[in-house]
Amino acid sequence: MQYLEETKMSKYRFAQESGISISTLYDIIKKEDYDIRESNIIKVSRGMGIGPFELFQKNEKVLVLQKMQEIDLIKETRILPLEYQLVVVEYLHSLRKIAEKSK
Repeated sequence: MQYLEETKMSKYRFAQESGISISTLYDIIKKEDYDIRESNIIKVSRGMGIGPFELFQKNEKVLVLQKMQEIDLIKETRILPLEYQLVVVEYLHSLRKIAEKSK
């Protein structure tokens, strides 16, 4: 976790401060496709001293998932090989362009 490196905080100390179990923390760090529960997202964000939504920020833009469909889409995409993930992204860009033209 980049946060641990930047703060020079041990995994053990972070687990204690956030309330997340050390084994869950290791799973989150080591397993790329680990499905983190909402309660653990809240604990991780608490340990970092930020709001849960800030974990999903990119370039100061906030990404808020509003529907279960969005979460399902992310889950399904994550299990694909990287080359297929890129195809999905391009497909979605194309669909958006088509939708914009039909307005």
